[in-house]
Amino acid sequence: MYYGGKRKLEEQAKKEKNKRYITDEDINRENYRFVRTEADDAADTYEARLAQKYYSKLFREYCLADMSFYKEGKMGLRWRTQEEVINGKGQFVCGNLKCDNDGELRSHQVNFAYLEHGVRKSTQVKLRVCNKCAYKLNYKKIKKMEEDMVKQAKKARKKKKEKKKKEKKTLRKLLEIEEEIKQHLEVVGRATRDTLSAEKKTKNDNLESIRKHSRSPSSESDSQQRSKTRSKKRSKLASSSTSSVVSTHSATHDEDQFLAELMP
Repeated sequence: MYYGGKRKLEEQAKKEKNKRYITDEDINRENYRFVRTEADDAADTYEARLAQKYYSKLFREYCLADMSFYKEGKMGLRWRTQEEVINGKGQFVCGNLKCDNDGELRSHQVNFAYLEHGVRKSTQVKLRVCNKCAYKLNYKKIKKMEEDMVKQAKKARKKKKEKKKKEKKTLRKLLEIEEEIKQHLEVVGRATRDTLSAEKKTKNDNLESIRKHSRSPSSESDSQQRSKTRSKKRSKLASSSTSSVVSTHSATHDEDQFLAELMP
């Protein structure tokens, strides 16, 4: 044996020891489909037949779920094996792999979207879980609803604040308008008072001037003349009445004499 040959043999033995041989499990993992189609079953190869045989042994009524990353919205689903069906896992016991609760179970129909061999697929599956695991199952939806509710509450508070601000502004404007109206009314009232007082003053001045004019001597002489004319009219009326009486008396005396002459 030449120098260094022993080391090469040891390295080759290590490589052969670490070499991994392909098993049926590896073939199943490579060719497994969560939901097989006719195209998947049409392939006539050993790998396809092995995957189809494994798929036919699965019970596809209810799924089992791995909810380790439920907060991130990630969830793994798989079909049940014969042993799990016998134990009631997924139907009479909670379908979460890490939960063994067998009370208050409810069936949920889930739209399972997944990535398989680089292709995006989706299918409807059934899952029976307890209330605690149902919260995990719908965690993303519940969180989204809570966030939406918080946003709506914030918007409502914001609208309420804006409404209050608008109401305060309108109140301030109304108060300012009221103050302006009061000031205007005060000004108008002062002006009316001034005009009324001026008119009253002018009336009083006119009355005083009339009174002064009536008390003057010219007015007294006029009144004396008026009284003289009145007395003259009265004396004329008295003289006319006496003359009429005398004439009537003389007429009656002549009539009496005429009648005496006619009598025998």
